[in-house]
Amino acid sequence: SIDDLVVFAIACCCILGIYLLLQQIVHTEKGRAWIVMLMSSAMLSIFGTYFVIDAQAHDSWTYEYIYSETFLSRCVLLFFLASNIMDLLLGIYHYPKFLDPFSTIAHHTFYISFILVLLSQHYSRGFMLCFFMEIPTFVLSLGTIWPQLRSDTLFGASFVATRLLYNVILARTLYLISPEGKIWRVCCAVLGLHSYWFSKWASKQGKELLQ
Repeated sequence: SIDDLVVFAIACCCILGIYLLLQQIVHTEKGRAWIVMLMSSAMLSIFGTYFVIDAQAHDSWTYEYIYSETFLSRCVLLFFLASNIMDLLLGIYHYPKFLDPFSTIAHHTFYISFILVLLSQHYSRGFMLCFFMEIPTFVLSLGTIWPQLRSDTLFGASFVATRLLYNVILARTLYLISPEGKIWRVCCAVLGLHSYWFSKWASKQGKELLQ
């Protein structure tokens, strides 16, 4: 729709504008590769937390809540779509060696496709509950761009709390609400990926502690 195109265009322009501003003070290619992720995870963490609190406060863990949408949830999902596309486009020109085939290109392509499905079926609100898991991405992005702000303890704790424990709870809850649904399946799929990432991170941290 025209409204979707307007929201999407505004999101792309905001992402591009903030990226161009921040790249002036972020002098490494690795740091620049995380600017869009910083913006995206900050926004998604805020709105993800809001929708989790909203669902809990109104006892709205129901089929009607999950498989529906509001204007706000649709706008947030369009922002997520814009951030994935802009990260790929900016990456081609500004940080090509950090466009990892799996964790960036395949990851973003999958989510772009899944977002388009959710938008076409007007199921954006349920996916908002997944964005609570973006908190550790924000912590990691912040520490990658500005190493003085890095906190391995905060990252590890937030990862376990959101991407492992909360992920399991969310997947189970969504399955019980609608076994034929799509969102719980994605939660289960990314849980395996999150577990793999965490095992690699924990192994690296263990080796550093032993040195």
